[in-house]
Amino acid sequence: MSVRLPLPPLAEHWAWQLRAECRGVPAEVFFTAESDKGHRRDAHEENAKKICRGCPVLQHCRDYAVAADEPYGIWGATTPQERRALRRQSDLATEPGDSTGRPPTPLPPVSSVPVAATPDRPARAPARPAVPHTAPETDRPRRSA
Repeated sequence: MSVRLPLPPLAEHWAWQLRAECRGVPAEVFFTAESDKGHRRDAHEENAKKICRGCPVLQHCRDYAVAADEPYGIWGATTPQERRALRRQSDLATEPGDSTGRPPTPLPPVSSVPVAATPDRPARAPARPAVPHTAPETDRPRRSA
């Protein structure tokens, strides 16, 4: 006997990605190479974050990456280390022992810094929607190159 779990409509669940500023930008912009260290890595990450900061769906992207514990790349103008810190902060605010009776503390907003428009940037193919409750490697939307 199998149990069917109710799943959100995938098109609606991931529709925010269609409005992402990163559409059309090569995935390499958001993922640093293992060989990138120090100032080179910092510059690479800051370049990706500049694109994110001008994005209308920055908050959706960051919330997804924190909730999914996305281990690689820049998502919602955050690095994996920054997302882990946000997740710990969120987990601390929602621990069962919290007797304040208040709802969980939302993640703090990321500041929006306008980025110059680039009309020559082609549209990015939408990420493939993930199927919830699957193996970790298929549980996250993939950034297309």
